Order: sequence, then C-alpha cells, then structure tokens
Amino acid sequence: MVTKSGGKEFHGGVYEYFRNQVLDANTWLRNRQGDPREARRFNQFGYVISGPVSIPGKWNRDRKTLFFLWAQEWVRFRQELTAIVTVPSPAMRRGDFSELLNPANPFFRRVQTVNDPTTARPFSNNAIPADRLSPTGLALLRVFPDPTPGFLLGTANYFLTRPQPEDQRKDTIALDFLPAANHTFRFRHQNFSSRFVRWSSDRVGRRGAPAARRRPGRRRRIRPPRRRRWRDRWAGRRRECSPGRG
Repeated sequence: MVTKSGGKEFHGGVYEYFRNQVLDANTWLRNRQGDPREARRFNQFGYVISGPVSIPGKWNRDRKTLFFLWAQEWVRFRQELTAIVTVPSPAMRRGDFSELLNPANPFFRRVQTVNDPTTARPFSNNAIPADRLSPTGLALLRVFPDPTPGFLLGTANYFLTRPQPEDQRKDTIALDFLPAANHTFRFRHQNFSSRFVRWSSDRVGRRGAPAARRRPGRRRRIRPPRRRRWRDRWAGRRRECSPGRG
C-alpha cells in the first residue's frame, strides 16, 4: 500500500460510503422463508487533511521542505447473519430414532439403526427404552435448539437470524522531509483497531418460525500492532527500514 503525501497547498476532504437494507436486495433464503430483508447498515466515513509544515516568515517559507498528511476513518457495520444447521428432532430428544428407519429420512437419506451397546443389536423400533436413557445425554440434547417449524433445506431444519455489529477505526499520519533536491525522508504511521460482538442463541420462538432468544457473548477488541515505516533517499539510492512495531 502506498500512502499519499502532502503538498505545497493545504487540502482537506470528508467522505462517507453507506449501504442499508433499503438499497440491498433480500436473500433467496429469506425470501423462501417469507422473512423481510436483513437489518443491515454499513457506514464508512472519514476525513483527510494535508499540506506543508512551516513557520511563516522564518522556516520553510517556500513550502518545499516538510509536508504532512493526517487521515482518520471509521466503519460502523450493523448486520444480521443468517445461519441454517441440522438439530435433533423432538422425537430424538426422547430417545426415539424410529424416523431413521425410513430410507427417505432427511438426515441420512438411508436407513440408520441405533444399536444396543450391550448386545450390538438394534433397539426395537430404533427407540432407546426410557430406563436406558442417559441423563447426561438428555442434558446434552437440550443444549440444541428446537427445529424451526416448517423449515427443511437439505438436512438443515433450523433457521436463525442474529445481529453481529462491528466497529473499526483507522488512523494514518505521513511526514515527508526534503532537505535537498536529491534527499528525501519519509515517515508513515498507521493504526487499526476493531471491535465486534459475538452472539450465541439457544431456543427458537420468535414469530413462531423462526424465533430465538439471544444473549450477547463476550465483546472482543482487536488491536493489531501499529505500523511505522521510515524511508530515505540519497542521490537516487533508497534505503528502507522498520523501526519496530508496538
């Protein structure tokens, strides 16, 4: 990436790029479910200022020696993510896997038997007796959400929409020092940070299908190391080094 340099004149500008659900089309999957377009807002905005560095009447009066550029940019991304997964059916939660005896079952597309570990033979009607059910196994099944009523896409029977916001900030500073016509010093510093929220969900219930009770997960902040770059040029020969990151 090449960072723009400042010039002899002062310049500045502001900008914003945006997208939202009014401008975007709905997805095929949400149209199939009869759901409206996802709540999505993307705003990328910032400003940039550049020009000469001088002391009027004392130093760099001709504005040819030192130049700067300062820019900042922010991103505010508010979106809803759609996920489709396969979860156990209500009968499976009770230990009844008889639906897997149907060769056309949506889970395997073939007969799948559940065997008794003590005899290595299938359970009667592919159903585990109630007194043989493991409390730990039943608790594990309760972790999965219920299937979305009326939804089946391949083997997927659960449909979920959840928000996932993200914020970004970018800072850029550039300095160019030209003490002579054939000697140039350049300094660049860039900083980037990002924050986003992960969500988890458990039960289905919103508007009948699909609906979910949501709870926010841990907010995470990513701050990669700052980048600095120093470059000088003397009589057409260039040298470049990285003073370090941190």
